[in-house]
Amino acid sequence: DIEKDDPAAFPKHYVLQTFDSYVSVGRVSGDGVEIVAYDIDPQRAADIVNLMVYKIYEHNRDMLNRNKGTIIGLYKEGENRLEKKLTMLEDSVRQVRRKYNIFRSLTQTEVMVEQVLMAEGNLAEARGRAAHLKRTKGANDPATVTANEEVAGYRNRVRSLTTNLGGATINLEKFREGIDIVMAMEEQIETMSEELAFTRRKIEYQETMDQVAFSTIMAPDPAIPTDKKARPVRWLVLVVTFLISSVTMILGTVLIDQITRTSDKL
Repeated sequence: DIEKDDPAAFPKHYVLQTFDSYVSVGRVSGDGVEIVAYDIDPQRAADIVNLMVYKIYEHNRDMLNRNKGTIIGLYKEGENRLEKKLTMLEDSVRQVRRKYNIFRSLTQTEVMVEQVLMAEGNLAEARGRAAHLKRTKGANDPATVTANEEVAGYRNRVRSLTTNLGGATINLEKFREGIDIVMAMEEQIETMSEELAFTRRKIEYQETMDQVAFSTIMAPDPAIPTDKKARPVRWLVLVVTFLISSVTMILGTVLIDQITRTSDKL
């Protein structure tokens, strides 16, 4: 069995337990951190602090690198989601266009409106001719019958171009119904394409920053060993003390003698 107090079995625990009281960490003004190490050797105390500073720097650098990878991963997940949604919308637009026979929105609208107006104009002219022939030649006249058939043909043409019930593949009512759906979906595609482009720019920026080493990571300043105190020269202190005492005694004796003589004369 391994003894719990065996330093070789638990080196980190032993080091922490031994040096815990020799290291002090506290906050200072400006959100700073002060690390103080106590040791009989100033250089060793500075080395302990510098080791802690390096570990703090290493931890902050690794944390920033992990955060960069996480952010890039999130952006790429968003990019994949947008690409899938965009593909689905584009497929849906193609299906709607085929269903309503919408191929070129603006040009097709102009052509269809022009055809409707032309058919309605031809119908109005045919009706006018049929009414004139009916008044002048009678309803059973071959010319009047032909004119009525022409009116019926133009009426069917207008109906086929303007209503779903007309049976034509392309008609104005069906086109209007489909073009609203197409325009709404194309607006979504435009918005989503802009969002996708912006996401890709963010990914490119993050990948560029990932290649740049961090040079502004906040870390404590390195420790500087304290200056060693100069040891006093004991023999010099004794000599100077003896000289000062001797001079003081001599001056005191002379002063006392002078005072005594002055007193006797008086």
